[in-house]
Amino acid sequence: MLVDVVQMREGGRKLPPAELRAARPTRGILTLDSSLAMRSEDQPVVYAMLTNARMSEPLLPALRYARVAKLKGNQFVLHGEQIISMKPYGSSSTWKQGWWCRLDEDSDTVLVRRRELVDA
Repeated sequence: MLVDVVQMREGGRKLPPAELRAARPTRGILTLDSSLAMRSEDQPVVYAMLTNARMSEPLLPALRYARVAKLKGNQFVLHGEQIISMKPYGSSSTWKQGWWCRLDEDSDTVLVRRRELVDA
């Protein structure tokens, strides 16, 4: 679905409400995907991804363990963990992150499953 996303944390620190309202959102296609559990007793892990229109380039680092925390009208908040790659390559940090998402009301919002997409 086409959404505008504002990241609600920076370096794991919550941003003040005034800063969130003033932030410039990132527009892209939001998809939720679950990876299969490695062991049968484990639950699948849900990832939220924001990509460009062709779903070929990530616009933000993915959210792992994504879940909808709030839902109101055309807006919702996703919470999860964001893994940030750092230099030297191979090292990373994990931060709590929230995405404030607003559905694009000016265009047709379509739910898309990645496996149904065909590159034109």
